[in-house]
Amino acid sequence: MTLPHHTNPSDPLSWQNKEEQLRLAVEAAEIGLWDVDTATGKVYWPERVKAMFGMSPECDVTLDDFTQALHPDDAPRVLDAFAAAQDPQLRTVYDVEYRTIGREDGIVRWVAAKGRGLFDDEGRCVRAIGTVIDITARKRAEALQLQVQQRVRLLGRIERATRPLVQAADVMQVTAKLLGEHLGATRCAYTDVEPSGD
Repeated sequence: MTLPHHTNPSDPLSWQNKEEQLRLAVEAAEIGLWDVDTATGKVYWPERVKAMFGMSPECDVTLDDFTQALHPDDAPRVLDAFAAAQDPQLRTVYDVEYRTIGREDGIVRWVAAKGRGLFDDEGRCVRAIGTVIDITARKRAEALQLQVQQRVRLLGRIERATRPLVQAADVMQVTAKLLGEHLGATRCAYTDVEPSGD
């Protein structure tokens, strides 16, 4: 491709600079790009995307690799969304968060993917393209925050339930009951420890 005669390469808005700006922005945002040839099942994943699926940079990728890397609890929802994006009648935006299980390392990661199908004049989906980012750290932080909130709620329930009690045995019985319910345990026991440690 040659530059149009009116394009100045030093112009920050030139096509070359725009392309470089896009590449740098994608790198800085740690975004992975993906491209699927829906007819052949051939998948283009750069190194960053392969890493999100626990794959080495040099390996080839097919749609089967994508399907097999999906966490079993998330696979039906993800595959339904992917199919809907390729359906000529629906043409929905593919927008999902899901877990992957690394093909080579077995590590569970969370990713957020967006994309859409590209259709020919006859309405057939010939390609699906999009982006994916690793959101594992965010999901871990959300899970930790949820655990903290659940513990605070449990402590609040224990405090309210034991406030009117005066006998230590009653306090321990109610506390053990509420803790058992919180943990989903069928039995929850408690012990007294003597000051001597015996």
